[in-house]
Amino acid sequence: MSVALDLTTLYVIAALGMLVAGFVHLITVATGRFGSWAALWGGGHLVVGFGTMMAVLNDSIGVAWAPNAGNPAAAIGYALIAGAVLRFARPEARLAPLLAIAAVLAAPLIVSDDPAYFHFRVAYLSTVRAGFDIVVVIAAVRLARREIVADRLDRRRTVRGHRTDVSGSRMAGLR
Repeated sequence: MSVALDLTTLYVIAALGMLVAGFVHLITVATGRFGSWAALWGGGHLVVGFGTMMAVLNDSIGVAWAPNAGNPAAAIGYALIAGAVLRFARPEARLAPLLAIAAVLAAPLIVSDDPAYFHFRVAYLSTVRAGFDIVVVIAAVRLARREIVADRLDRRRTVRGHRTDVSGSRMAGLR
């Protein structure tokens, strides 16, 4: 017995997953323990989730304008998620250029609503998402390298199994 999932079911699952992830991140922001990166991450997931849900609305109830709003929203949401990773890696990171690029990339999706070009929109949006995924990978690799270098520098500062903290007292090898 094989089970086949239709496209609408896949979109609903993806949308709900994004919406839940967005709310979870925003709840953590409400605790005050995390910086603006968590708000961007949660907001980006919400935007992508709502954008994905727009495709479902069009398929299910025939809201013709939904893809014209949902697809560009998804592109902006992907940029917000990538911006969150950049902001996590570097709190001073400027996000305006990234969001401007996302707006330019989202523009063709606003005017493209012909059902005959559905596969082109999916391919285009997948390429946009892949581009923002590459931004995330680059930021993560740079962050990892920076942490490795900082760890090595920290180890070099360790003298004979003892470490000097900022106040000048010595801690017996505790980290």
